[in-house]
Parts: sequence; C-alpha cells; structure tokens
Amino acid sequence: MSPVDMNGYWKMTSNENFDEYMEALDVNLVIRKIASYLIFDKEIVQNGDHFNIKTLTTFRNYHMEFDVGKEFEEDLIGVDDRKCMTTVNWEGDKLVCVQKGEKEGRGWTQWVKGDELHVEMQQCRFTDPHHIIIIILFLLLQTRKELDLLWGQDPSSLLQPERPQMLKAVFLDSSKALGYEASLMALKHTKPTHI
Repeated sequence: MSPVDMNGYWKMTSNENFDEYMEALDVNLVIRKIASYLIFDKEIVQNGDHFNIKTLTTFRNYHMEFDVGKEFEEDLIGVDDRKCMTTVNWEGDKLVCVQKGEKEGRGWTQWVKGDELHVEMQQCRFTDPHHIIIIILFLLLQTRKELDLLWGQDPSSLLQPERPQMLKAVFLDSSKALGYEASLMALKHTKPTHI
C-alpha cells in the first residue's frame, strides 16, 4: 500500500530557481523566457503504486506514467527533449525520481504537506556540490473524489485564465528567434489540454 495519496488537480503557486535549472539542462533562452511566465497545473491519478501524471501549461504539456520501483524509458519531449532511464521509489512519504541519461545527477522529489504538493527538481546532485535545485509549490484545487464527480469535464475549465499579456511581451522580444508556430499557439488564450 502506498504511504501517501497524491491524487488530485494541483495549481502552481510559486517556484524558485526555475531559469537556472532550465539553463543547466541547456534549454535555449527563448524557451526559458516563455516558461518563466507559465503557471503549471498537475493532474495526478494514483492507483496504489501506479502513477499517471500530467503537467499542463498553455505552451506545452508533459505526461508520464510509471509504476513505483520499476525502471522505464522516459521521453522528456516538452521539457528538454532528451530520453533517459527513470526509476521512481518511495523514501518514507516522498516520491524520489532518479533519471539516468545524457545529463547526470538529474531527478526530482515530490511530497504532500496538507493541501500543498512540493516538487524539488535537481540537476547534477551527485556530481556537483553546488547543484541546481528548483522548488515548485502547488496548491490542491480538486481532490480525486471531486474530479470523479466532474467525470468527462476537463478540470482545467475550473481555472482562471493564465497571463496572456505577459506572454505577448515575451514574444514581442523573441518572435524572430522562434521560427515556428509555437508563438501563435502560445499567444492564443487557450486553457491547458490533456495529452
């Protein structure tokens, strides 16, 4: 039996060191600027030790599905577009992820405290004593029970609109550098969609 129930729809309330973390992963400046204005939502569906996690934004979405304790190949398309071998384990009441691939010492730790989901992402934690840590805090918006009552309805429809005016300012500075349709997609004021 899992030590913690992480089911729910979570809304990001704060983050620290996000740009530094993306830079350590070699994410280009334009994408980093865009990402700095995004607010992430997380939808977690947990069935024992089986997890289905969707990270949703108006720019890109990311989906991962895994069983605790079993290594799997993770395609980080939408993050930094790398592949790695990933294992997630329980350490007490925390989920701890180790990602082995091109970037060493990469992973994250996730835990629940009250109505808050804490996510700590790390780069080079095993090879560099001054490794980059990003801490993201999410607030629980909908429990799994409430989501089940809304079955068939996209939980993101309950959220307030994101910050399109800030995204526009970013694209005014970087529209020539993008060179693809992402600028048009991100400027449209749409709600996050499920993968």
